[in-house]
Amino acid sequence: MSTRLWPVVYRVVFAALLLSIFLQPALVRAEGFGPFPVRNFHPIQQLVLNMPGDRAAVLKQGVLDVRLELAETASIFRDQGPQASVTMKFETLRSGVFLRYGATERWEIAMEVPVLYRSRGFMDGPIQAVERVTTGLSPARN
Repeated sequence: MSTRLWPVVYRVVFAALLLSIFLQPALVRAEGFGPFPVRNFHPIQQLVLNMPGDRAAVLKQGVLDVRLELAETASIFRDQGPQASVTMKFETLRSGVFLRYGATERWEIAMEVPVLYRSRGFMDGPIQAVERVTTGLSPARN
C-alpha cells in the first residue's frame, strides 16, 4: 500500500472501533412485538379459533393487560382432483379481546374472546387492481 493510504485505513479502523464501543444496540423488550403483530389466520392452516402463541414473559403480580386485535384477511384456494374440484374465496374479519392478569410473580391467567365474521368482502376490487398492475390476475380468482 502507498504511504498516503495508511492514514485513511487507520482512521476507518479507529472510527469502526469507536462506533462498535459507543453505539451499542438498545435493549428491546419482548412485550409488544412491534407496531403490528404477525399472526397466521389462514382458514386452512388454522381450522379452529385458538389463541396464538403467547409471550414467554409473565405479567407482574396485579397487572391487567387488555388488548383488542382486528385482522382482515382475504383467502383464496383452488384445488382440482380427478373426482372433485374445490374453490374457496372469502374474506374473514377476526377480532378478539385478550385479557391477561398477573396472578403471582410466575403465574398469569389469560382469556381470549374471539369473534369471526366471513363474507364475500370488500377487498376483491383493490386486490384485483394490484394484481392487474403488477403480475396479472391470479388464475385462482377466475
